[in-house]
Amino acid sequence: MATIFAAIIGLDRKEHNHPAGLRTHILVCLGACILALIQESNLQSSSILCEEFPHFIDGT
Repeated sequence: MATIFAAIIGLDRKEHNHPAGLRTHILVCLGACILALIQESNLQSSSILCEEFPHFIDGT
């Protein structure tokens, strides 16, 4: 989905001869999407650890 929206924005910018075009927008959006997926994965992993080892958070 990120690629589709980036392509639409990139094509519009390419038509109007702006510096950042189709390829640039697709690469930036894919990079942002990958980082968001990594963060979500890390968040889920940390919440699982908090449930299994609550004494690390509480200090007791």
